Amino acid sequence: MSTATPSRLMTVEELLALPEDESVVRELIEGELREYPMTKRSLKHSAVVANLCFLIKTWQTSVESEGAVAAGEVGAILKRDPDIAVGIDVAWISGELTNSASDTTLIDGPPTLAVEVLSPSDTHQSISEKVDLYLKCGVPLVWVVDPHFQTVTVYRPDQLPEQFNIEQELDGSPALPGFRCSVAAIFR
Repeated sequence: MSTATPSRLMTVEELLALPEDESVVRELIEGELREYPMTKRSLKHSAVVANLCFLIKTWQTSVESEGAVAAGEVGAILKRDPDIAVGIDVAWISGELTNSASDTTLIDGPPTLAVEVLSPSDTHQSISEKVDLYLKCGVPLVWVVDPHFQTVTVYRPDQLPEQFNIEQELDGSPALPGFRCSVAAIFR
């Protein structure tokens, strides 16, 4: 009789030591390596990411907030033991996290805001899992941005999701105090 041996969980350090492979995106979920084919970004996707960065940076400047906005599969260690490390389309990172991440490739801790901009290859299941993961790991504000329908769905811990369209305003409070923007501005 043979017994199944549980596979050993991977750490973030082991993930970072893997050889580069630009054809895949790698994430670590509860210590298990997941690899996905690299998706091609469209002009629409890239423009939405750029607009979000501009709007968040404009807010940061207006309120003189410490921190940083980052984009382009921002690597973040959301949790340790077992490790969770993911890529985020756009993130707002608090001042204390930006100071600790200056010499590393990953943010060590959950960002204040995690934004996923939908691509044609994204599935409802994969996005739902990622939103659940963000909230479980302490991200206080998650936006799922849909360039096709021009909507933003907002998730906060212990609250029902809210969806906003181009005729409405998006409010980042309380995670981003004072942040407001027209949803239409995200898609211009």
